[in-house]
Amino acid sequence: MRSISQILKFLGVQNLSEDDFEIQSLYLDSRKCDSGSAFIALKGQTTDGNKYINTVISQGVSLVFTDSAEFEDGNKVFYVKDLKDKLANLAIWFYAYKKPSNIIGITGTNGKTSISNYIAQFLDLNAQKTLLLGTNGNGIYPNLKESSHTTLDVLSLYQTTSSYSDYQNLVMEVSSHSLDQKRTEGLDFDIAVFSNLSHDHLDYHKTMQSYFEAKAKLFKFDSLRKAVINIDDDYGQKLCDLCSCEVITVSLKSNQADVYIDVKAIENMQTSFELYAFQEYLGIYQTALVGEFNLMNLALSFAALDGYLLREELLENIINIRPVKGRMEIIQLYNGAKVIIDYAHTPDALEKALQTLQDYSQNTLWSIFGCGGDRDATKRPEMAKIAEKYADKIIVTEDNNRFENIDNIFNDIKKGFNNVDQHKFIPSRKNAIEYAIEKSKIGDIILLAGKGHECYLDKNGVKEYFDEREVVRKYK
Repeated sequence: MRSISQILKFLGVQNLSEDDFEIQSLYLDSRKCDSGSAFIALKGQTTDGNKYINTVISQGVSLVFTDSAEFEDGNKVFYVKDLKDKLANLAIWFYAYKKPSNIIGITGTNGKTSISNYIAQFLDLNAQKTLLLGTNGNGIYPNLKESSHTTLDVLSLYQTTSSYSDYQNLVMEVSSHSLDQKRTEGLDFDIAVFSNLSHDHLDYHKTMQSYFEAKAKLFKFDSLRKAVINIDDDYGQKLCDLCSCEVITVSLKSNQADVYIDVKAIENMQTSFELYAFQEYLGIYQTALVGEFNLMNLALSFAALDGYLLREELLENIINIRPVKGRMEIIQLYNGAKVIIDYAHTPDALEKALQTLQDYSQNTLWSIFGCGGDRDATKRPEMAKIAEKYADKIIVTEDNNRFENIDNIFNDIKKGFNNVDQHKFIPSRKNAIEYAIEKSKIGDIILLAGKGHECYLDKNGVKEYFDEREVVRKYK
């Protein structure tokens, strides 16, 4: 906690306030504010926080900082020049943040959640206390609390990291939005991991080059000791040239990479592979992780921790690394079919999931997917093309329509199909799942793509509870 006078002094603001009491928290979200918090009013991408100044004051807030001089009253509302650029230092000071021994950041279009969880599992198996921040939740692993964003805003980031104690490692997913918006400013990353880059978020970044440049910012932190990069991805190759720290390359294709995995066998939802590090053969290993992309995620996790943990301990625990909720999650049905729940919501992720499941499917491969409303519409026909290329049967359904009419989403998806009349369009996700399961037979695999760990459907600004696992488990 800090007093109003201390905060004003820190920001270099003249203190004309009659009040001087303790402030317990700082918020960018007016809905979180109470009488013990200060509100930071910024003009953002989608809304202007200054519109909510009167609302928070009516709720008892006594301290507001604004990036617009017109709102200053010199009593409760104070203008701070370049306020956004000062938030990281303000939060670090306010919450008395202390850096843990090791900070690992993971970025990429797909794989961030799996990699961060695998790293946390390796650390946990070695009795190291780890704070994990990401899509599947925040907290000391494995006890995670639900998270609304992949990467927290800068104030919430330091509030969260300072609310836990005695952890040795901070492992976090780092989104392109957060890097572009400087949400991770002030963190001294030790290790950065790059998974891949493919079509996503172009509603925000506009071009793939801009998207890549946002991701690349993680690898320009002066504090970095090591960058771990997937060089099977073309953007990974480009990223290697930008790093000034030690670079560890990872591949499933090139045995010249620093860490190389050679897949030997895939059967019964198990994969065996040979592992090499710096041209040294380390042995043959087995994992329950499904798909070559998950082997890449595992290899990146191994490479990130190799040298920080003893290699022998990492190798011993490869077999103990478990799948992550909503990431190629397998549910066996009573009729002999299998349902796979995966977060795949980009063309690349959907393609990799379907490619993988072709290897496991003994009969019909079903693809159930949708596309989010009010988001990048250019990927919708791409998703359709990929589903049609790999799946035997396709059902298009809802996936967080938000404020967009589902018919608009369906029409965009239809543009990518060559044989649109052969595919089903079922608006209700529950009905789509039930239809596929009831029509499925022994040996079939049904991929439920897009929701993964999420237990809601976003409709017209309301997140309605919906856990597709509950629908599926009725048929176990």
